[in-house]
Parts: sequence; C-alpha cells; structure tokens
Amino acid sequence: MNSPTQALASLVTEKFILASPQQAAAALETLATHEVLQLLTPLKAQVIIAVLNPMSAPKAAAVLRRLPLRQASYILARLNVVQASKLMQEFSAPYRERISGVLEPAFLALLQQAQGYAPDAVGRYMQTGFVSVRTDAKVAQLVEKLKNAPSGVLVDYIA
Repeated sequence: MNSPTQALASLVTEKFILASPQQAAAALETLATHEVLQLLTPLKAQVIIAVLNPMSAPKAAAVLRRLPLRQASYILARLNVVQASKLMQEFSAPYRERISGVLEPAFLALLQQAQGYAPDAVGRYMQTGFVSVRTDAKVAQLVEKLKNAPSGVLVDYIA
C-alpha cells in the first residue's frame, strides 16, 4: 500500500473505531490478522485499545501477539481487566511468560483474580492443570509438552 493510501486508510479506520468501537471490532474480525495489523499499527494506542476491548479474545490476542512486546504490554495493561484476562488465556505459554515478565506484578495478580471462579462455583475446586500424554508416546513428546506447560502442571497418562 502506498503512503497516501495508507494514510487515508489509517484516518478512515481511526474515525470508524472512535465512532463505533463495537462495529469496528466486528468488521476487523472478518479480516486476516495481517490486514488488521496494517490498519491498526499506525494508530495511537488509545484507538487500538478502543477496538481490542470489544473484539473476540482469539482475534484480539492474535493481533496483540504480533505487535512489538513493549507496545503489546502497554496496550494489554490498559484493556479492561476481563478482556485482558481472556487475552492472557489465549496466548501460548511461552508468549504468556514473555509478556508477564514486562507487566507489573500487581496487574498480573489482578488478571489472576479475574480468571478466578465465584466462591460457590464448581470450577474453584476443579483441577485444570493437566497435560495428557498417551502411554505409547515418545519421551521427547512428553518433554516437549512439559516444556511448554505452565509450572506446577500434572501429567495424565492415557492408555
């Protein structure tokens, strides 16, 4: 895309997002991630935040993951907490560790609380930190799964 066309696309995108973030999020979700990035990267962080808040978590996470880490952490820390929590769950374990390393510990604690269950919910008592491995799997496959798993995960062998 040439510079005048790119400038016009950025201006139109910014105006559309500011006028209706929900509609803009829905429209951008239909595009490929690289196309969304072309439209969003020249915009100010506050405009990107406005459109990522109502966007579906998988698509918003895919967009955020492709931004430079410093910019992604800045935007993530300014999203609403519920959305930021959903995005953290969408990230792969290695990326989650990378971005957690640059976020404030207090914000990470807030995200953990947002991921929690209500006091009377069954989910509060369920164990969810498992990696399933078939008993006929190669040891290298087990090691690879454990390397990518969050710490404190349990291994479940499936016959």
